[in-house]
Amino acid sequence: MSMKLVLAAIVITALSAYYFSAQTMSATPEDQFMSFVQDFRKSYFSKEEYTFRLNQFKLNLKEIEELNSNPEDKATYGVNQFADWTLSER
Repeated sequence: MSMKLVLAAIVITALSAYYFSAQTMSATPEDQFMSFVQDFRKSYFSKEEYTFRLNQFKLNLKEIEELNSNPEDKATYGVNQFADWTLSER
């Protein structure tokens, strides 16, 4: 009986991991930005600043994707607390 429970736990864990990774991969840039804002407790003083930072975040996401698509580069790039910054702010 315990072997069945262990197997069930493994299957549930694997399915959960797949489900959450699929959600992240299909999330729109706007959804990713909202997660970013929550995760890093960002706040913006105006709608204009919010829109500017969202657009900058989208540009940085494209840069991250391009960097990660280079098979010769062994590093992995991702979103961090600076993902809404411009190049000159970094």
